[in-house]
Amino acid sequence: MSGGYRLDSDGDVEMSVPQPVYEFITAPKLKSWDQASLVTWTRERKRYVDKIAERCATTGENPERICASVKSCFDVDILAVIARYVLFKSVAEVNDIELVAEIENRCNHLKNA
Repeated sequence: MSGGYRLDSDGDVEMSVPQPVYEFITAPKLKSWDQASLVTWTRERKRYVDKIAERCATTGENPERICASVKSCFDVDILAVIARYVLFKSVAEVNDIELVAEIENRCNHLKNA
């Protein structure tokens, strides 16, 4: 034993304390309004919410305060177009409930291109 640490048979240092494992949990961004992108985003959003809920269960935090809003997950340009031409509102007036309803409406109806 030299220098206050031990080496294993390969010559690697044996760690006395396990290394912490961190996972950056980021909300998925919606960058397109086509049906395939919406379905993918919806799936990734559910995984994101589940991961946040799992983290909050161990830390005791409130998941509603930790999760990013649906509105903040939109690309700025896409949000402006959806607000103006789909919801007929300004961006400031749009809320998460309306966006989720519009996404579900679009995802649940098949259209031929």
